[in-house]
Amino acid sequence: AELSHRLQQQRTKSRALVLGVEHLNTVFAPGRYDGFEGGVMEAMGLLFGGKSSLYIYPFSDQKNGNTTSSNNFTPPPEYQNIYEYLLREGRISDLKQCDTNKIDFSTNEVIEMIQSGDKKWENCVPKEVAKLIKRNQFFGYSKPG
Repeated sequence: AELSHRLQQQRTKSRALVLGVEHLNTVFAPGRYDGFEGGVMEAMGLLFGGKSSLYIYPFSDQKNGNTTSSNNFTPPPEYQNIYEYLLREGRISDLKQCDTNKIDFSTNEVIEMIQSGDKKWENCVPKEVAKLIKRNQFFGYSKPG
């Protein structure tokens, strides 16, 4: 809901957001958009207005070998039709050329590493992303010293 409100304040005609697949559960959580006058339809309009898209970073569970992507994510029944529409229209799609076999961490685990000061997080993201996180102190990052 907060993301949708922030996006409403921006007046760009297109935007691309990258999310770890586990965050689709948050985007499509039951009751998430109850605070919107237009409910889920208003929120989805704000999130996907213009030419906006969500690019999903798939996750490969190293323990069981299963990969979860936008194509096999199952939203709650009340969001199934909206989700299928967004997939069909290409508004939600997987990032291409992701080597999920090398990923044995989730986005939440990376954020926890950043917040706890564990420098291992820098090996979990591209160098450009690490620079951006440090420069803008995203996710609770604090400069050493």
